[in-house]
Amino acid sequence: MSSPTFTGIIAFKGGVGKTVLSASLGIGLSYMLKRRVLLVDLDPQANLSEVFLTETTLSAVIKKAFETDRVFSFDLIIRPAENPIIYEIPGIPGLYLLPSHHKFMREAAYGINVPMDRAVSFRGILGRLTKELELDHVIIDFPPQMYQYVITIAAASADYIVTPVAKGAFSIPSVGYLIETYYDVAKVIRREPSVFLGAILTRYDEGNSKLIKLSRERVKETVSKSFKNVNLSPPPVDPVFDTVLYYNPLLTKIRGQLIGFTPYIVKHILGKYTSDVSRRLQDRLKANIASLVREFEERLNWLAALEKSRES
Repeated sequence: MSSPTFTGIIAFKGGVGKTVLSASLGIGLSYMLKRRVLLVDLDPQANLSEVFLTETTLSAVIKKAFETDRVFSFDLIIRPAENPIIYEIPGIPGLYLLPSHHKFMREAAYGINVPMDRAVSFRGILGRLTKELELDHVIIDFPPQMYQYVITIAAASADYIVTPVAKGAFSIPSVGYLIETYYDVAKVIRREPSVFLGAILTRYDEGNSKLIKLSRERVKETVSKSFKNVNLSPPPVDPVFDTVLYYNPLLTKIRGQLIGFTPYIVKHILGKYTSDVSRRLQDRLKANIASLVREFEERLNWLAALEKSRES
């Protein structure tokens, strides 16, 4: 990659696999493509942090933050602070986490006001971290609710946005609400709003090709209609990734590990569980993630090349 990319993972509907998608992108880019990646958990529920922090390692991170005067993700937005705590994920060199903290659930309950200068400052802090850590990618995991907060921060900090889409009556329509709400606001905040990199189908059964095809067509129609409703041209990429992040039993247990240092999902990626069933599921998961991150970078590279050709 010629320059670091900043991608926001956003979904207005909860339970569609946003955290799993963020974790998969981080692991795949770092482990399989040897990129240097920072995962930013901006969800007060700290779901992405729970994927990579056990109770053991969370205690160590909190202690280090206190001793070194470092702060968690939301602190960078809701109060003057520029010294985030960064955690390097064990077992995968080049994969880092800027964690959230459960303390933010209380602040979120009372409502969080995000001044524009704090949103802009947050992007500046991420930019500084890309230099310090020599990053290729910054992946920002946003909460499914707190819509105004999500739009303001994403508009200021993400160059690209990706949304997961799961099975369900409301999942696909929510993509339309996301695009229309996001770009109505983002085109005011930023001269060139974030590029919609695409929707990614998640949690679909691998053998259900008919449902996958139908869902992909419905998402494409929704995206096209929504961009028209906000008087913007859709981005010059297919609005739906070819890769589907399929349902895998391993992904249902990735949060909440209590002890140890290496996260559950990383153990599987590294092949630490050796039963026949585990190996089959691990092979399926690694192949799926590898396809996902290859297509992710292909889209980014194609858009970068298109922009360069336009400038020349």
